[in-house]
Amino acid sequence: MSKIFITFILSFACSVNAHQGQFDPTKPLVRGSDLPSAKSTSTDLTLQSIIKDKHGAFNKVIISGTLLKIGEPIMNYQVVAINANSVVIKSPDRERTLTLLPQAIVNYKNK
Repeated sequence: MSKIFITFILSFACSVNAHQGQFDPTKPLVRGSDLPSAKSTSTDLTLQSIIKDKHGAFNKVIISGTLLKIGEPIMNYQVVAINANSVVIKSPDRERTLTLLPQAIVNYKNK
């Protein structure tokens, strides 16, 4: 009788642990507080792309996912100049130059 009781207790303990070991594959393995914030702040603007028009002039940029041209605002800044590998943005108290990473510079020509 004691063997049956011990077997029952062990099988119950194993089934409880097995249930606790199950996880939802759609949930991240880390807590949300451990993940970097997806929201951007005024100090982490990122130049992602510089776009030329059909005449070869640099007239649009993508900064932190936002398509902009000269004169348009982003956060506390305004786009003041677009160059081949950088863009100048200006706020009332500060001017910044955002540059593309070397790996991001790609020459694309329409055929």
